Amino acid sequence: MWHDNETTVDYVNFRLVAKACAELIKDTGGEPISIGISGGWGAGKSSLVRMIASELSLEQTVGVEIASEERPKHIVITFNPWLYQGFEDARTALLQTVGDAVLEAVVAQNSGLLGKAKSLVKRINFLRLAQLGGEVAATLITGVPVGLIGKVVEAGKGALQNESLNEGIAVAKDASEATKGLLNEAKPVSLPKEIQSFREALEELLVELNITLVVFVDDLDRCLPKTAISTLEAIRLLLFLRRSAFVIAADDVFIRGAVRVHFAGTGLDDDIATNYFDKLIQVPLRVPRLGSNETKAYTALLFLERAHRSGQLKTESFEKAKLSVEARLRETWTGKTVDLAFLETLVEKEDAELLDLMGLAERLAPLLFSASTVQANPRLIKRFLNTVFFA
Repeated sequence: MWHDNETTVDYVNFRLVAKACAELIKDTGGEPISIGISGGWGAGKSSLVRMIASELSLEQTVGVEIASEERPKHIVITFNPWLYQGFEDARTALLQTVGDAVLEAVVAQNSGLLGKAKSLVKRINFLRLAQLGGEVAATLITGVPVGLIGKVVEAGKGALQNESLNEGIAVAKDASEATKGLLNEAKPVSLPKEIQSFREALEELLVELNITLVVFVDDLDRCLPKTAISTLEAIRLLLFLRRSAFVIAADDVFIRGAVRVHFAGTGLDDDIATNYFDKLIQVPLRVPRLGSNETKAYTALLFLERAHRSGQLKTESFEKAKLSVEARLRETWTGKTVDLAFLETLVEKEDAELLDLMGLAERLAPLLFSASTVQANPRLIKRFLNTVFFA
């Protein structure tokens, strides 16, 4: 069967778009950039994200990857808020992931900045606590565990209920002794100042490290509206810092729906819902829908991939076929098409079974392209073929 995971193997010539995105990131000269990759479910957003990272010559993993010496240095983070949904707030998870990655980069690149990196992590921890509210916020401001405050209050209530004044005074003295030295003067805390200090500290570290933070945010459209908006709110804290780049992959239709849910009852119109996401994005890119030639090429390569896995098609022949398809797709604008004659050149003339599969791709692809239930969606094409071959 054909798996449904994202891939860096390019069957539909997405590599051209990936190269353009990677060049944008590399050519910023340290200036901030945010790229939005939009497209419907199954269109190939996650695969395009991985291809962009591949073009940066970096592995697409959560954590720190340092580029080769001849290229600009990067910290690459892949953040998937869907994985944290229901376990941890997406905002705090993203901030913590960034903090851990920067700290790891400092350890690897310049240990002299370790103090500043630890200070940054402390600021992140403060912001995480500030979001918890309730008991944690009270403890943060007063310096006293809330449980102890509760006991003091209960002692005070008991004093008021005592019939004997002497007993009331005794209880009050006990409460006073119990809290002596604990109820320090509350230190004024300004959350806006803390947020600004965090941004300045992060930017300063990136500049001193001469390193660019590249954050890929994927699978937003798999999240519940609350998680999606929470992630976008966290991204706002990090956007437009020097030496930072964000690549946000999401279905823009879903994001607009999530914004409406978030602001339900406010009479939000479509323009405002659209602008919410657009204001985060400097360079919008839409995953292109497969054309008729791309659909045919994609279907044929899926058949050849299956033959390669089964040992029917040699690795050398499969790699040659992929290169031939990529070259042909680059030439379709000149009038060259992915027709049956071309598909048959991808396999040996003596292999009747593979020739039949190329003929099947030629006949099937137009239906997959035009059918309203598929519309050349790569994920749906795979699911259709899985159903047909394993029914």
